[in-house]
Amino acid sequence: MGLLYFLQVVIIVASNSVFSPKENFVVNSKDNTKVKIAQINENFFDGFLGFYEGPEEKHFLRAYSSGESLHYVDIIDEFNGLDIESSLFDIWTLLSLQPQGEKGDLSLLAENVFYVKDVEEKTQAVLVRWSIFGWNIRSFSLDRGERLEKGSQIFIRKR
Repeated sequence: MGLLYFLQVVIIVASNSVFSPKENFVVNSKDNTKVKIAQINENFFDGFLGFYEGPEEKHFLRAYSSGESLHYVDIIDEFNGLDIESSLFDIWTLLSLQPQGEKGDLSLLAENVFYVKDVEEKTQAVLVRWSIFGWNIRSFSLDRGERLEKGSQIFIRKR
């Protein structure tokens, strides 16, 4: 892993219920909301809010830091084609532990990157970043050629 540096293992607890992204990922930047979300891009709505996930067994995410600016697709190459996708449930679980931007497993100073299959079964990069207004969530197709910032935190599901 020359381009990525291992940070930690994060535990995602089991859930017996079905997870609805549409019911949970809601823009609401008031202080008394479940998770303070300031912005969600349209691609995220189009790609993820039409399906359900779960139930989920207890599992683990590995967190890495990028040592340099990389194309999002380069991260997949770093794992030699292994199945690295996480889920929206994983992202929501971590957001729920830091709903108002508290310190936790998600970085508050850099992008947090996840790879998630959308409703068409295509892998998208999902970015979660804290701002003073709340969490900003966006996703995009890997074929766009965008780059992640140096120091971004990348979460990979440990299978």
